[in-house]
This record gives sequence, structure tokens and C-alpha cells, in this order.
Amino acid sequence: MGRRRYRRLLVGPDAYRWRVGHQHTRDGRRLLDCRETLLLRQEGRPGRINVVFREGPGRIVPDGGPYTHSGSVCRAEDETMLNLHRPRVVRALLDVALGRGEDFWSSAEIDGWTIIDAVYAHLAGKSRYLVQHDYGMGGLWWWVWADSAEEILDACAEVEVMDDPDVIRRVRSWGDMEEVVLDRLAPDSALAHLRDQRSSYRDDPGYGELAGHDAVHLRMPDEEDERVAWLMEIGRDGRWTRQVEIRPGEHPVRSSADDWPINPPLDLYDPRYLPYRISAAEFENAWEKARPEQ
Repeated sequence: MGRRRYRRLLVGPDAYRWRVGHQHTRDGRRLLDCRETLLLRQEGRPGRINVVFREGPGRIVPDGGPYTHSGSVCRAEDETMLNLHRPRVVRALLDVALGRGEDFWSSAEIDGWTIIDAVYAHLAGKSRYLVQHDYGMGGLWWWVWADSAEEILDACAEVEVMDDPDVIRRVRSWGDMEEVVLDRLAPDSALAHLRDQRSSYRDDPGYGELAGHDAVHLRMPDEEDERVAWLMEIGRDGRWTRQVEIRPGEHPVRSSADDWPINPPLDLYDPRYLPYRISAAEFENAWEKARPEQ
């Protein structure tokens, strides 16, 4: 049998070579660990990327039978299928790999099943966004495929879409990170819970009225002492920029974002905050009368 030949894929000024293969591990007369592979190389660089789809429960790869063909991989639970012989599928796999930080200066193996949703989303015309849920003492991060950043912000509570190139570059350096498709979230995932949280009040009066403003001002009662009030100025991203603390019998105290090491964003889509809205003039009046925090 002759050697399998590479096919060529041009992406702008870069040229790539790829081929589809099928491999087994032999144990005596038995063939084990059946897997379909896509091998990618970039011309002029020494590394390669091997995308591997291993056979397993609900994971179907070609086995020589009448119901599968070379290059066909399928996730049985939702019948998500890819044909690795199609150049547009290869291009989608390549783009997803490059988006994960692979650069072909070194070699890597990628479990194809972990990125099949991302490839599916790419083929459907969706884009990839870096999303963070900042809960104060830490954060959760995802690469999310969606039609737009606005779709993500509307669908999920307490998330941000990060567009700072330095942040994106830093996160890419972390290596492998969860990659999900917004309309195909696993029901028990953290992002699905944030989506369900948003859905729980989406139809309530006042939904989203506080979102999209350069600044929103609120007068919030203290959770432990109802005599104490917090006047807050909140930016478009949901983070506090300034606040005034008012306690009975004491001079009001003001502080700004530079004074707070922890500043998770407030979900301005949540209508429960709407009754606490005050005017900018009321906030500025309190700010002028308050003394700086010591």
C-alpha cells in the first residue's frame, strides 16, 4: 500500500497540509482503540497537530462496517457528525486549534470530541468569544461560540465578554480551557446555571432597563442594618466606580474603585435593582458632602 498523500489548504498567506487516517492498537489478533485522525501541518514550521477521535460509548468512528465511511465521526447522543475529508470541516478544525493557541512551532494532540461543538458552531457561522464570570474572590472563564457578544450578555447573568487583546493573549497562554457553544450548553454546567438564572427573571417588568447606560446610580440598603444606606455609581460594565456610605449619626464616607481590591460586576439586567435607582444629581450631592475614606 502506498503512503497516504497530504492535501493542501490555503488560508490567506499561509499554506497547510492535511490528511485523514485511521489507526488501531493491536493486541495479538485483536484491534483495539479504534480512532479516526486528522493530521495538520503548516508549511515552513516543524510542528504538527493531530486531532484524534477515539471510539467509545456514543462516539462512533469508521470501523469498516456498512454504516460508516472514512472520515466520518459522530456523537450519537445528538447525532452531531463531521466528515473529516471535507476542506471546510478541516478549515474549521484548523481555526479552532489556532484559536486555542496552537502555532505549529511544536506538536500537539487534541481530543477531537472536546472541540466538536466548537467546530460545529464555526461551520454554522458563529464566532468565538472570551467570557468571564467574576464572583469576587475568583472567576470562571470559557471560550463561548455564539452569534454575537450581545447574544451572550443577553442570555447569561453575571458574565462579561472580554475584548481586551492583552487579556485574550494572556488567557490563551493558559493552555487548554473549556470551549462551549451557547445554544448547546450541558445542563449541569456553570454557564447553563447562569443562563437559567437570567431566564428566571427575563419576563419580569423592568428587565434590562438599567443595562446599557454609561452610569447607573442606586441607593441600596445594607444587608445587615437597614438604617445604613449605600449610594452607588455603577459603570456600563456593572462594576462600581464610586460609592457613598451613609450611617445614622455619622458623617457620610465616600470611596472609589481604586479603594476596592474586589469589585465583581452587578447584573444590571436584573429588575430587582430598578426600585433602588436614584438620579445622578442625588448621588453627586451626597458625594460632595461626604468625606474621603480614611
